[in-house]
Amino acid sequence: VALYVYGASEDALRTLDPKPYLHAPIDVCLNDECHPVDVHQAYLDAVPGSHAPVLLWSHSGLSPNKLTFVHIRMLAGESPAGVLRRATFEKVLYTEVRPKSPVAHPVPRGIYHEETVLYDSVDRFPLVRWRTESSASGPYGSVLNVMWHGKMPQWSYSARGHSFKIYGPPLESMKNLQHAAQQICLDHTYCHYVDVGHIYLSIPDSYKRLPVLIWSVDAIDPFTNHTITSEMVDHFYDQKPRVMALSHIETLWVEIPPPPPPPPPPPPPPPPKPTTSSTPTKTPCPTLPSTAAPTATTVFVTIRPEPIPEPKPEPKPEPEHGTGYHVLLLFTGAAICAMALVIGSFASHHWDRAQHYMPLNGTPHPGYGAVETGSNGSEETSRL
Repeated sequence: VALYVYGASEDALRTLDPKPYLHAPIDVCLNDECHPVDVHQAYLDAVPGSHAPVLLWSHSGLSPNKLTFVHIRMLAGESPAGVLRRATFEKVLYTEVRPKSPVAHPVPRGIYHEETVLYDSVDRFPLVRWRTESSASGPYGSVLNVMWHGKMPQWSYSARGHSFKIYGPPLESMKNLQHAAQQICLDHTYCHYVDVGHIYLSIPDSYKRLPVLIWSVDAIDPFTNHTITSEMVDHFYDQKPRVMALSHIETLWVEIPPPPPPPPPPPPPPPPKPTTSSTPTKTPCPTLPSTAAPTATTVFVTIRPEPIPEPKPEPKPEPEHGTGYHVLLLFTGAAICAMALVIGSFASHHWDRAQHYMPLNGTPHPGYGAVETGSNGSEETSRL
């Protein structure tokens, strides 16, 4: 945890009082350990003409589990005659440790709810009684502490949620009352010191009829039950009684509904329509009332005969011939050819001789019947 102490800006100090002045040194004490601060040097190191607050002192390394009181006081010092010394202070900032939610918002399918719990619904210890009063914004309660001896008053509240806001009564209802500081813890681990009195001093008059936000926490685990405790801090300088006030607590929580049931299965397909077939079909018997006598039902189905196809003639197998058949066929062809040649040759020779002895016109050749007999040139004629 880190702590930062700031002083007012130069412009704010000049507006407040234009007279010359000097910055007085201060002491910043953490519990019983004090640290002197040279405020004049801090303003010399600041940016001239800046409207921002001036950082006077800072410290880091504070334990988040330990309550630390911060005291700031002015130190005495010499100053020239007629020159004022001022101790300036504007604000204190500090860092704090808060749990981080493992869930990102918005939660898918989440339904967010807001709940308000009044002061009289929290658990109190010891068994003190709330002083109940009413205002324009509603009722509120407060515990008046008259220097308790022993355990300080406290209250606690447990609920499931990811955001909690603690409100105090409106400013108009808390006039002339001194507020006690409170230590507010989340789950008994993350504790914060809340200066309630300073918060009420910072409320403008326009908000004096509205509840005052004292403390809040968000972005924590929404599905875990959390406990918030607030205890009055025993730290009174003036020994006057203090008031521990509470108006209500706002809780924001998320609900995830169960997933919707799966859709019903699709309906079965309709039964096939009855068709004409060669076999009779069975028709279910209709449902009869309990008083009616069962009757038999006969169903007639027309059966169409199918035409009988004519048998096709089987092809006759061709006779198979062996090698001998082909040899016989070859020799028969050769013999026929040889006989044709012999007959043709004989007919040709006879036809030539017939033309030589007998002309076609019927008149005998002059030498018909004469034959050449000798080589001496004599001729003999013989008659055939």
